[in-house]
Amino acid sequence: MLHALKASNITLTDLDKSFEKLISSDGLSLKIDSADKPIQDAWLQDHDDFIKIFNEKNFSNYYIKLVDSAFNINQGILVDIMNAQDILRPIVSELSPISQNNLPYALSDIKNQFVKDYIKLRNNDSEKQIIANKKNGGYFVNQTPKVEADKILDNIISKHAGKVILVDFWATWCGPCLNGIAEIRPLKEEMKDSNVIFVYITDESSPLATYQNLVPTIKGQHYRLKSDEWRYLADKFKITGIPHQVLINKEGKVVNPALGFMDNRQIKKLLEEHL
Repeated sequence: MLHALKASNITLTDLDKSFEKLISSDGLSLKIDSADKPIQDAWLQDHDDFIKIFNEKNFSNYYIKLVDSAFNINQGILVDIMNAQDILRPIVSELSPISQNNLPYALSDIKNQFVKDYIKLRNNDSEKQIIANKKNGGYFVNQTPKVEADKILDNIISKHAGKVILVDFWATWCGPCLNGIAEIRPLKEEMKDSNVIFVYITDESSPLATYQNLVPTIKGQHYRLKSDEWRYLADKFKITGIPHQVLINKEGKVVNPALGFMDNRQIKKLLEEHL
């Protein structure tokens, strides 16, 4: 991977050079002891964006080779469009633009200039959208309560005593979650003056940067839990997939542990029954 970093003409930092010393002569393994682990952790964090692109490119190239062997498509506009779809998905749906340093590497397999320019345009649009979204109001990022896992939900509920609470378990990478959040947006606006609170809970599988970019587009109270805290609530509510919604009444009691699929009219009716 460091070889790919060098090949992309990105200037190596002192951290990169320190990490390079840990790589074995064959380039296939790392020589790391406990004293070197901070260097590895810092390097992985610093290049998280590049690593994702590297892995995505390898997967896409493997997939394209399979398609090529079956249909003999070769390198051309069709392959460029397939690659562009993979690149654009997180940029657009997850509001995760690629940094300007890493953008040339992400586009290196694409030959068609129009496709390259289109990706750059959408990437710039996402960067501008993130800046604009952070000026929005109505969203609140809360620190996870410093209590035992079995007390977290009670602690969250206590902050909104006397209100009907709709809890949505979601993740930044979950397409159906994002679709559901978009669909309920008009209902939230319609009920903004009612005694209803919308709480959104995710975990560390939602990358922090992506989470921070998306949250300003989702009005409500937000919590990002540790994995063990999420697992406790997942077990409590028998969550086998997301999105998963839980309804809590004004007395702080769970009245519906799994709403299932409902349209806005049905959700509104259910919320009003508990107001």
